[in-house]
Amino acid sequence: MKWIFCLLALLCLSIAHAQTNNNIKPLSIGDTLPAGLVLTNVLNSPVSEIRLSDLKGKLVILDFWATWCSACLEVFPKIETLQKEFAGSLQTLLINPFVRDDTVRVKKAFEKLHPRISMPQNVPVAIQQAVFQKYFPFRFVPHYVWINQEGRIIATTSKDEVTAANIRKALKGDISFHLKNDNLDFNPWKPLFTAGTLNPDSLIGRRSTITPYIEGAGYWMVLQDYAPGKLRYCIINYPALTLFTEAFDLAEVPVNRLVFDSNVQDLFTITDAETDKYNKAYCYEVMGVNGLPSAKRRMRIDLEDYFGITVQQQSRLIPVKHIMAAGNKEYQSPPDGTSFNVVLRRLNDLSELPFTMDKTLEGIFIRLPADFYDMSLQEIERFLFGKGLQVVERRETLDVFVFSRGENIVHNYKP
Repeated sequence: MKWIFCLLALLCLSIAHAQTNNNIKPLSIGDTLPAGLVLTNVLNSPVSEIRLSDLKGKLVILDFWATWCSACLEVFPKIETLQKEFAGSLQTLLINPFVRDDTVRVKKAFEKLHPRISMPQNVPVAIQQAVFQKYFPFRFVPHYVWINQEGRIIATTSKDEVTAANIRKALKGDISFHLKNDNLDFNPWKPLFTAGTLNPDSLIGRRSTITPYIEGAGYWMVLQDYAPGKLRYCIINYPALTLFTEAFDLAEVPVNRLVFDSNVQDLFTITDAETDKYNKAYCYEVMGVNGLPSAKRRMRIDLEDYFGITVQQQSRLIPVKHIMAAGNKEYQSPPDGTSFNVVLRRLNDLSELPFTMDKTLEGIFIRLPADFYDMSLQEIERFLFGKGLQVVERRETLDVFVFSRGENIVHNYKP
């Protein structure tokens, strides 16, 4: 019996990969758009159809998206801002190729996100454009196709490359940024590597692999019972920090409880440089272990050996932000509402300093505003003050997890 667990984060996997047919030749970088390529079902525009050939003279960016892809919708405000900034030289088009995403479904998606995200006002939206996925094949959305002023495809990218700086480059014919190239045949349920004609399912005893970022493979976490008594655990194209937090069971530990020595900070810091996202992403796979605890033990050893970095739990006296009742008054908890632990987790997600709370606040409830998760750290602190709670900075001894260069690492691995 097989069971599979998969987590897809940062990007969304297209559920139905459109198949090409004999009448349509898929286009790639360097190709010129065929004549007569027309967008239909256009919303948010004075016209219901847009002929791409009419857009020659402008840089055109086709933004492929889906209603179920949060990463797609989150970037719409940025797309609208870029369209305004480059109005005379850029035309962005939001193309939804999925037939099930009809007008009703699209409107509901935006109603759910309103007012934080709304339908772009200055960017045409075309829905149910299945034929466009045949011309521009992809596997993961959001997906962006860049077409130059002469109607030639010059790039395909992810959302991270859609920036004002890169648009300026593209307008000058400079494509010196990362290109997205989805591997349409990549199968995350198969081993990352096979040895010649050997059947990996039957002949692999135990092995583990670490690789750099694999272009076009997407982002996956796979736990697979691929043969009796043989487990495969695989993480594909995630930052090094994700690999370590999974291996050391730190996924629920706030990042502000992780301490990075100066000589390891670079590996775990993703800067604004576009290449960081790819240069500091890795894949890990272990096969042949007999359970998840065994897989993670093997993973910890492999990561320590490969990167030369250890993770140790230590107690340290560090600065914190402490929540307590204001003015030495007792906080009056409502009879219902949200557990205050939810607030504490959110604060720790937003803050560089760890948040702690007074023991008298354990088990209390609080009624949160509807836009709580859209509030900034400062706004939440002001909200708490209005509820009779104050935040004070002080020093406390907390358990933290220290990432440092390992010396004389000794492993006693037992599967």
